[in-house]
Amino acid sequence: ATLNANASLLAALSCLTQDDPSGSGKWKDEYQFTLQLLNRVIVSEFSMGRFEMAFLHVQDVLENATSLDDKFTAYLYRMKTMAEGENRDYDIGIAEGLKICEVYGIKFAKNNPPKKSDLMKESVQLKAALHNRPLTVLADLSLAKDSSIFLLLRELLTYANIAGSQDLA
Repeated sequence: ATLNANASLLAALSCLTQDDPSGSGKWKDEYQFTLQLLNRVIVSEFSMGRFEMAFLHVQDVLENATSLDDKFTAYLYRMKTMAEGENRDYDIGIAEGLKICEVYGIKFAKNNPPKKSDLMKESVQLKAALHNRPLTVLADLSLAKDSSIFLLLRELLTYANIAGSQDLA
């Protein structure tokens, strides 16, 4: 069933590029459809162990998608193909995952454990963001609806545990 589904996805993808060998028209004419189809092709190719093909489609999305939200699946599978692909190098996957986190505004302290000056800086930023309200107001915030970034962080933590990286695990 998986093989047939993958073949159907690839057939749909080839229809998009049938009249345009460069493939650039598919993004201009059918942006949302192309993005959704390629995201599914990436997941399918990866799950079947076709890491190189998944990576090629990842590059296509990263070059043509117009927003960070649209690029998320490609970024996630870029990290996954580097960590779990044919070479199975979790350290490379971790390095790539950290770069992707920075793209999304998540930075990890370079110093483990963080210096007192780093903690003071974070405390000042938190107080500024709270506008002198008590820390307890955070309890009233609703949970984040988009858990995509947490998926990335969970994968990153898994790779850190497997690689034995004490800095992240």
